[in-house]
Amino acid sequence: MVTNKEWLNRGWKLIEEVNSLEKARDKRIKVRGEKKAEKYTKLIDKKVRELIVVHIEILRAINRLADRKDRMILQLRYLAYMSHEEIARVMEYDETRSVARRIDSAAERIVQR
Repeated sequence: MVTNKEWLNRGWKLIEEVNSLEKARDKRIKVRGEKKAEKYTKLIDKKVRELIVVHIEILRAINRLADRKDRMILQLRYLAYMSHEEIARVMEYDETRSVARRIDSAAERIVQR
């Protein structure tokens, strides 16, 4: 069974895949031209569609949480891909440890669907 954090991290993994494919496609274009990079473009499009579905699933799960701050902190982490430091700055927390604890606590209450 997948943990809640693993489930929430699916977007990170897809973003990394898309970025990697884009770099490979761009190299292919430089070497062989636009036509030879079509398979990469199609795969990127497929991964982006998957990412949209994953984002919707994650957003729905996050929005079921009662606490507004929990919702916001999880959205910043798992949909905006912000670091703990960036979230601390945006949410005006003094310590990143507080952010990490809040993320852990809120993620435990996520219901996967």
